[in-house]
Amino acid sequence: TIRIPVHMIETINKLMRVQKKLVQDFGREPTPEEIEARMVANYTNFIQKKLDEFAQTRNYDGILSACSYATSSDPQFALEGQYCVTLRDETWRMGYDIIDKVKAGEMEIPTYDELYAMLPVSSAKWPDEVEESAE
Repeated sequence: TIRIPVHMIETINKLMRVQKKLVQDFGREPTPEEIEARMVANYTNFIQKKLDEFAQTRNYDGILSACSYATSSDPQFALEGQYCVTLRDETWRMGYDIIDKVKAGEMEIPTYDELYAMLPVSSAKWPDEVEESAE
């Protein structure tokens, strides 16, 4: 009997789901490059979604909208905007590093929960309110 670790079963299942979807989309078996491209697209869409969800907790449309406030003349908006720029950059850097490690075979394909836990956005907290300096 060959025992396959649970994390490998999850990885195999994930690959099979992507492959099955691509067969439906293309009407043929996908190439390894097409499977890889779809998996990378799925991960980058997931990362973007998590960044947007974080920004939406303060009623921004998404992370791009929040980042646009980095140069605001309002101190609170500027603080939040700069925080989001830093968070966005750190999250994407980590996300692409993880993808590169998976592609190089240095790391197993993470589940979405595992990926999220590795990203800075998973533990992000909004900066404290800026003190009113006018008083």
